[in-house]
Amino acid sequence: MSNEESRSKKLFDELLAEEGTGPAPAPVLPVLPRMRLSPPTGAAPLSIKRKAGTVQTPLPPAADLLPEILRQVDEARRAKAPSAGPGQAPRPAPIVPAPIAPAPALQAPAKAWSRRALQFQRSFGKKHERIRLKIHRELASDESLNDKAIYTVRGEETALRVPEYFYEKQGWAAWAFLLPALAAFFLFSWAPLVRGFVLSFEKVNLGGPAQWVGFDNYVRAASDPQVWATLGHALLFCGLSVALGFWVPIALALYANEVRRGQGLLKLVFFLPFLTPSVPAVVLWRWILDQGYGLVNSVVALLPFVKDPHIPWLNQPTLAMLSVVIVFLWKNTGWNALIYLTAVKDVPEELYETAELDGAPMWMRVRHVSLPYLRGTMRFLLLMQVIATFQVFTEVYLLTAGGPMNSTEMIATYMYKKSFLYLDIGYASALAVVLFMALLSFTGLRLKAMEEEV
Repeated sequence: MSNEESRSKKLFDELLAEEGTGPAPAPVLPVLPRMRLSPPTGAAPLSIKRKAGTVQTPLPPAADLLPEILRQVDEARRAKAPSAGPGQAPRPAPIVPAPIAPAPALQAPAKAWSRRALQFQRSFGKKHERIRLKIHRELASDESLNDKAIYTVRGEETALRVPEYFYEKQGWAAWAFLLPALAAFFLFSWAPLVRGFVLSFEKVNLGGPAQWVGFDNYVRAASDPQVWATLGHALLFCGLSVALGFWVPIALALYANEVRRGQGLLKLVFFLPFLTPSVPAVVLWRWILDQGYGLVNSVVALLPFVKDPHIPWLNQPTLAMLSVVIVFLWKNTGWNALIYLTAVKDVPEELYETAELDGAPMWMRVRHVSLPYLRGTMRFLLLMQVIATFQVFTEVYLLTAGGPMNSTEMIATYMYKKSFLYLDIGYASALAVVLFMALLSFTGLRLKAMEEEV
């Protein structure tokens, strides 16, 4: 063994003794002569082991080979831990690097602008690094910003540090898009509401300035018998509408849910009356219900047991109220049926299958499966139906104009007549405020009761 090999073997044994936890390996079967080294210069592989009858180039000094030896020893340790042979001391265990903990899952930031930053980062991918450098340059020149004004959104590659003011500028664009809608709401909804509240305390004179009268209009409304009559008519109209039309949309929705074919056509038929403009539809119903040449009386005249087919549907007080209720329900039932049908679709199919396996008939499935799931929708639509009945105007004004003998006069039609026929705008505004406050109070109490029931 030459001097270079002895020196290299000695250095290798010292290295193993320093890195290992146990004693140095026995020099019986050295590992180094069996290794083939690849020099960093790209030359042919060198063999440390001397073969008989061969002439090899002398090995370079061990100091030059030591870095390559250490690199290849480290690769061998990482690839596979060598086992100790017979008569050898156990080799030191290879140094296994600690496992790298996986990066935490990307969570949505709490602030809205942080979510927009995350969407921006995902959309543009690697471009966020250039943006990050630009932002850092801006932050370096801006000494007024502190650490609280900078937030970090973790991405797949790097961290995007976004200053708070960078996304506050986007709010102006959002407000610019909302400005037309807000202007329309202010001009046609909020401003008239505030103006009507102010007019309720005034006596409006179209030929001169308005006169402030305080609560006189409200006192006058409380002592007006026609106001209490319209309140009674509204309650009667609401009761008839709920009694005759509350269960009809539920039945239509349950029937449409059981139909396997033509369900889309049924939805169109249900929704078509709601899509029809109110004024043409009510005028058409006025012709249908006409006492002399109406379609309903023409069909009734074909019945053999009817003596007088000229039924005064719009000219007799009781029939007039009933006719208005029928037209109102025809207009709004389809919309409620579609809402109920959507709610029925959310009922789990497993419940229906279990009921069918238990032998439950259809009415039992409806009672014990469908109706319990529709309870919340029924409460909500009942509230909306009551509010709509107290605000009814088009059907009453075009069919009967509040007659005959004021039997169908509603609060809305009475306010319209006082305002545009008698030009008593202050008094009509007071009636509108009273109706608004009554509906607001009823809605608040009803919503609170619904929350307690849930």
